[in-house]
Amino acid sequence: MWEKIVGSYTQLHERDIIPIFTLRHKVGCGSLVHFWMDDWVGNGMLRLRYNRLFHLDSNPNCIIRDRIADGTWSWNWIRQRFGGRNEEALLSTVAEIGNVSLSNQPDSWHWSINPDGIFMVNAKRNQIDDCLLPSLPNRLNLSIRGLEIPIITYPSCNAGVESNDHIFFGCDTATVLWRLIRVWVDVSMTMFSSCSEWFQWVKDCRASKVSKDRVYVITATTLWMLWRYQNGVTFNSHPMRNCDIFDNIRLFSWLKCRGRKVHSWNSWLNHPL
Repeated sequence: MWEKIVGSYTQLHERDIIPIFTLRHKVGCGSLVHFWMDDWVGNGMLRLRYNRLFHLDSNPNCIIRDRIADGTWSWNWIRQRFGGRNEEALLSTVAEIGNVSLSNQPDSWHWSINPDGIFMVNAKRNQIDDCLLPSLPNRLNLSIRGLEIPIITYPSCNAGVESNDHIFFGCDTATVLWRLIRVWVDVSMTMFSSCSEWFQWVKDCRASKVSKDRVYVITATTLWMLWRYQNGVTFNSHPMRNCDIFDNIRLFSWLKCRGRKVHSWNSWLNHPL
């Protein structure tokens, strides 16, 4: 599981979404963390920052506990005399790891995004949304990036700037659709004004896991269909009607939830939760 999580972090880091150093090893007994190969001290793996020393270690795949003897750092080089530059690198390494000490606690992971250091999927998702949602190519974002946009108001209603919040929650079409969704799912739902408010409401929604999953699918599908509607307004002279958008929301969310104890289309239309 952790291999997949760390792998996803590498991909997100390459896309400048989540800094790679937010998830790292926390040293306990030193039996699971590799001294050179893992990220546990400073900024990045020691093998990258002290590559010469890494290649001089007789056991480059060693764990931290292998490099401590009688409470002090212990080395096992392939040769004892290795020049001034390597001596300087060794002094820098010792200075960097000097405050690290082993304990009886197991090695673990520390995640700096969460105040208590515990990795949480919801917090990671919030971080991804905070990075990705503002970057949707609406008129406001394109204008901020320096593109020449003659008019940045939303052409569907001309009542506000074409921003994510306006497309998804502020325009007339969005207002009508969210009203229809509230009546259909028959659940107390606040008037959202931003994506963060929507996600926080879904997170705090008090319902069974099955119902909560369905609420998320339905509301997320609503956002997706509103974005498709925005594209239709921008690139198509005949965008979807409100009734067609609502029908598509119910259809696509039903297809997504069909394997989650949803037996028929009629039952979904009448009682989606």
